[in-house]
Amino acid sequence: MDSAAKQHSYAYRFSANEVVVTPINANSSGWVTLEVRVVSPACNAFTRTVTRRIWVGKMQTITGFQSTLISPNACEKTYRYTVRGGVGGQRFTYTYNIGQPTAYTQEDYIDVTALYGECLDFTLTVNAVGACGDTQQITRNLRTCSPLTPPGQAPCMARVIQPTKPVASIKAYPNPTADKLNLAFENLSSPVAQISVQNSLGVKVLEATKIDVSKENITSLDLGHLPDGLYVLTVVFENGERSNVKVVVQKGNIAN
Repeated sequence: MDSAAKQHSYAYRFSANEVVVTPINANSSGWVTLEVRVVSPACNAFTRTVTRRIWVGKMQTITGFQSTLISPNACEKTYRYTVRGGVGGQRFTYTYNIGQPTAYTQEDYIDVTALYGECLDFTLTVNAVGACGDTQQITRNLRTCSPLTPPGQAPCMARVIQPTKPVASIKAYPNPTADKLNLAFENLSSPVAQISVQNSLGVKVLEATKIDVSKENITSLDLGHLPDGLYVLTVVFENGERSNVKVVVQKGNIAN
């Protein structure tokens, strides 16, 4: 038993197939190191030892969230969020919310993507269940950002944020939309090469490469198959420049 566990009292029960460790005090929790030694007399007294460090008792208090950058070489930064503390928890459920009605739930961890040059404000909630049936919940308002210039790379948006001549200004309507979204381009000086749509987690949900722009510089997209939520629409022009537009898909109670 390691030193942290020695501060508490535990009852041990051994049998041929198991070792049961039980805290005598219901509030006792700590790490216990168990060593199992197996001896086989049929194989020249072959001995095998397995050591495991396990948590016994209620889980530790969750103190917050920690983030790990998992896409360091991309202009779009993705951070993986896990809890701080919570040792001894058997199940963690994360809910990520960037504003109603958008909410995403995932177990064990959750990934949050910030598009290049943007900061993302969101709410993160975790529900935890311990081995003893104890539960905890915390909610934090957090922010994650993607810098304009990744380490060792050229600025991701240099041509967009400081253009000598804007390719076009984009108006998306109706916004919110239940299905059809119109894009009107003003001062369009380069053809549209691609349009893509990402959800709030940075997952690409739509991509179009054959863009039919009318003489009035208007094109349309069908977003009716997407669930309600906030999306980022990226327009890439043939000269390499790009622009982002935030749109909301909402299939009910949209004012005309």
